[in-house]
Amino acid sequence: MKQLENLRQTAERGLAGLEATPQLRGRIVTAAMEGREARPMRAWKPMAAFAVAAAVLALVILPPVLRGRNADIPVIVEQAAGTEGIREGEAALLSHGQVQVTSAGAAGESSVWAPAAGGSFPLVGINGRYYRLMTYALPINAERGAKLGTVETVTDEPLYASGVVSNQLPVGTDVYAVSGMDGAAITADANGTRQVYQRVSLNQMGLASGEKLDATLCAAGKIASMTLSDVGTVTDPEACARLYSALTDGASLEGTGPFSGQQTLHITLTNGMVLEMAVRGDRVSACGVWSCPGFSEAFAAEVQ
Repeated sequence: MKQLENLRQTAERGLAGLEATPQLRGRIVTAAMEGREARPMRAWKPMAAFAVAAAVLALVILPPVLRGRNADIPVIVEQAAGTEGIREGEAALLSHGQVQVTSAGAAGESSVWAPAAGGSFPLVGINGRYYRLMTYALPINAERGAKLGTVETVTDEPLYASGVVSNQLPVGTDVYAVSGMDGAAITADANGTRQVYQRVSLNQMGLASGEKLDATLCAAGKIASMTLSDVGTVTDPEACARLYSALTDGASLEGTGPFSGQQTLHITLTNGMVLEMAVRGDRVSACGVWSCPGFSEAFAAEVQ
């Protein structure tokens, strides 16, 4: 804004008292025509100079009300998530429902991951492994397993805390494994429901040394159906087994950073739970970004 406020002074110094008069325009046009006859290859230069001068003069002589920002036009300042909030006054420019923020990876299908709130999704961390809250409660046919620990720390910076941490469960909440999921999902009782959390990565953290994709899902032999958005659903047990092998057998870890999915893969288990992964071509993401060559083609073939 400071540079815009000084624009008039800067232009006046640069133009050295030049005034936008009909005489000035005539002199510039005449010089341009003469230059075109004498130097046809350089004819554009006087006209360009005139265009620049006219543009600068227009900015200088514009009424102040046109040079300034129209106070009736809303302005949204772009900023990175997790930094300072919207500055005072800007929030009032947005009425409810004008802007909706959704998590990447829910493209084309409703997500079963709980949405982010306050810059981070609801999670539980257990000694460097992280779990994201699901939108459904633990199904009645899914058994609660062994107790894994008790929430010791509630923080918005779970990466910097050890032990059992959360950004929304109160201190003292007991956390349990889900029977048969071998650490791929956990559960905790809160708000009158038995919440479910799926294993995910958080800010490039979450995989233990040597872990493969199957270790973050633990779904082999437990699949009731698989749905890939914009493609279809497979319910045949043998077909699901083939697709799970296509997904996990040749999977190689690409990284644990951000991932923008175009589709959503839902894996419904025989215990009633649903696991979710973001998909883009033959790359999938939940607990890390994995390359799974041939998976999308194999899924399409099973649906046909």
